[in-house]
Amino acid sequence: MQQLESKQTSEYIAEQLAEQILTGEIPGGSPLIQEELAEMLGVSRIPVREALQLLQSQGLIQRLSTRRMISVEVTPEKLRQTFVVIARMELAGLQSIAQAGRLPAFQEAVSRSRSEELPLHLLLARETPNEYLQVLLSNGCAYYLGCALRHTAPSGEVYRRLLLEDEPQEAEWLAHFSALAEILIAERKDDR
Repeated sequence: MQQLESKQTSEYIAEQLAEQILTGEIPGGSPLIQEELAEMLGVSRIPVREALQLLQSQGLIQRLSTRRMISVEVTPEKLRQTFVVIARMELAGLQSIAQAGRLPAFQEAVSRSRSEELPLHLLLARETPNEYLQVLLSNGCAYYLGCALRHTAPSGEVYRRLLLEDEPQEAEWLAHFSALAEILIAERKDDR
C-alpha cells in the first residue's frame, strides 16, 4: 500500500513541477534539489526523487554530470514541436483504434461523454490498442496537454468534433494542437 501511495504522490509532484516548468514559473536552468523540494512539499525525498525521474523522462529536467538536476529551458518553438508530436501520436492512436475495428465503439463513448477536453484525450490514450502509444499519450496528457488546458476554459466541443469525424483531417487536427501550444506560450509570456 505504501508503494501505491508513493507513486500517486510522485505523479502529483511531477505534474505540479511540470506545470511550473512549462509556464516559466521555474525558469530553465533552475536547480531542483530533492531535499529542498521534499521539505517545501512536506513529503519524504522518495516521491520527490521519483517525480524528478518522471520529469527527466519527459525531457523537462536534465541530470548534469555532477548528478544535480536542473529544469530545461522551454522555448515557444520546443512547445510547438512537442504539441505537433502529441497531435500526430493521437492521430496514430485513432488510426490504430480504427484498424482494430473499435472506432464505432470509441466514437460512441466520445459522443456520450459531456466532459471537458482532457478526459477525451485520456480516453483516446486508454483506448489505443498499442500499449507503448498508450504510455506516450498518457504522459503527453499529464504533462503538456493538461497544463495547456488548465489555462483555458475549453468546452471540449472542437476536439470532440475532431474525434467523431470518420476521416480526421490532419490540418484541422494540427491546428487544434497548435492552438493549445499557443495558450501555453501566452501563459509563459504572462508569467515573465
